[in-house]
Amino acid sequence: MSQDPITAWLTAFDRLVPLRGRARRRVRAELTAHLMDAADAAAQKNAADPAGEAVRRMGDPAVVARGFESRRRTLAVVALLLWLPAAVAVTVGVGAAYAIGQHVLRSDANDPQTQIAEDAAVRLAQGAPPRAVVSGSTVDLARSLATSVTVVDRNGDVAASNALLNGHVPLPPSGALRAAGDATNTVTWQPQPGVRQAAVIVSYHGESGAGTVLVSRSLRLVEEREDALLRLSALGWLASLFAAAVLALIAAAYWTSTRGPRRGLPVWAPA
Repeated sequence: MSQDPITAWLTAFDRLVPLRGRARRRVRAELTAHLMDAADAAAQKNAADPAGEAVRRMGDPAVVARGFESRRRTLAVVALLLWLPAAVAVTVGVGAAYAIGQHVLRSDANDPQTQIAEDAAVRLAQGAPPRAVVSGSTVDLARSLATSVTVVDRNGDVAASNALLNGHVPLPPSGALRAAGDATNTVTWQPQPGVRQAAVIVSYHGESGAGTVLVSRSLRLVEEREDALLRLSALGWLASLFAAAVLALIAAAYWTSTRGPRRGLPVWAPA
């Protein structure tokens, strides 16, 4: 038993454009609706073969299939061209936001040490003994989050300290101490692997002598916050890229349906 013209046309189109799943059902439903509308219009005009007239108006299935594939490629190209600038903008924006956030977290880590070091330097310059500016219990740099204070004399020897690491008072390289000069020197100090300190070094000069004050605090909490910021930034970046891709596809589909040679036709229509 022969198929009616519409069914035969759809079967031929399916062979030429092997779609699957939802895409196949959607395109076939659109084609069927278009052909049935054309057949109804032909019947209202008293055509002898409304279905055959609808198929003739639709055209050769091979031509329609080529138009379908062409429009699909155009859709993909337009979507990519719309998405790429958005992806670059999102990447730059998220990267800048992360860099600013990381810089703020790291800079804030120096604030308490700066105050303590500068106040201690003033007291030492006024003649206070080194032991007077070092208060509190011993701070184990490998474990404690407390702030440690070390006073170093002009010869590079420890005058007083509450810092301890592996049984001795650690010191940063002598160049870091000399770099303080007349200004505050802030450094990330790693006295041993796995132990990172936000250190502030301030020099002092007074009648009783000269030297430097080293105040440091563990960066462990700051680095945990930096890791959390990185994870959130990466998640936001991926979500933004996905949203940009969806919007690009929507915009590309609209463009191809309104700017093509035959406006208003669905994506399967021949160009």
